[in-house]
Amino acid sequence: MAGIGGLKRTIWRDGMVWPEQADLVALVRYGWPLIGALAAGAIAINLDRIVLGRFGGAVSVAAYGATVDVVRQGFVVLGEAIAAAYMSTAKAQAGNAAARQAALGRAFVTLWSVVGFGCVSWLLFGSVVLGLLLAPGYAEASADILPLLVAGTALLALRAYYFGQVIYFAGSARREVIASGVMVAVAAVVAISLVPRFGMVGAGWALLATQAAGLVSFLIADRQSRIMPVDWRAMGVATGWIVVTGLVAFVLVALAGWAGWWAGLCPVLGSAAGLAVTRDLFGARQVLNYLLARGGKVSSRRQ
Repeated sequence: MAGIGGLKRTIWRDGMVWPEQADLVALVRYGWPLIGALAAGAIAINLDRIVLGRFGGAVSVAAYGATVDVVRQGFVVLGEAIAAAYMSTAKAQAGNAAARQAALGRAFVTLWSVVGFGCVSWLLFGSVVLGLLLAPGYAEASADILPLLVAGTALLALRAYYFGQVIYFAGSARREVIASGVMVAVAAVVAISLVPRFGMVGAGWALLATQAAGLVSFLIADRQSRIMPVDWRAMGVATGWIVVTGLVAFVLVALAGWAGWWAGLCPVLGSAAGLAVTRDLFGARQVLNYLLARGGKVSSRRQ
């Protein structure tokens, strides 16, 4: 009864506000194509496993699927955080084109940096991580295809958490529908062509080709409107930073042996933190300044 009384004091006090018919029509026009697009996207992202299960058996698809899921989660967590933070900021700047483009540009650089360091980390330490998390033999079975899975998942993150977000700014789901259709077609052709002959390696190529096709579809659709900006200069700086870090870490790991993987982990973590502060990714510079200011206050109080 208390809950009903609370409702009466809030939404029922001035009467229920019903949506306008125009809003409902716009919602249906915008949303119903996404139903088919999401279904097609789900098929495309799993078609490599389906075909592998048909021709390679349960053992192959188990090792392959488990490896793909573990690799994907590392990118998905940070990708969703970037999309939630930066995209919501960009959407709030709907009336200010310059501010919106600036927010989207920061989102791209942040995601690009995360994807780049994610690729370096997986290529260097993936066998160790998979050996710890998965059943015995899974890491060895997927060792040859790990670079394909990492590259495909990196493209997935760029597509889903940046370029695919264009549907919220373009006011139409048309691009998502087209991209999903392209992905299904490419996944079917590549998987059916390669998996029966090459097994897990063919499935890895199917994943990579599918995500590349989806990303290229969004890039082609945005070539005129430029709704999702790309900061090429910042992208180049981040790429150089990541490549140098990867080379240094690889040399250290090679010298120390694979048992000394920690020798490569230190420069990767340090370099990632340095890039985050330098480019103010995730507000790292603001956090550092805040901590330094707090530390200064504590020191002055002690004196």
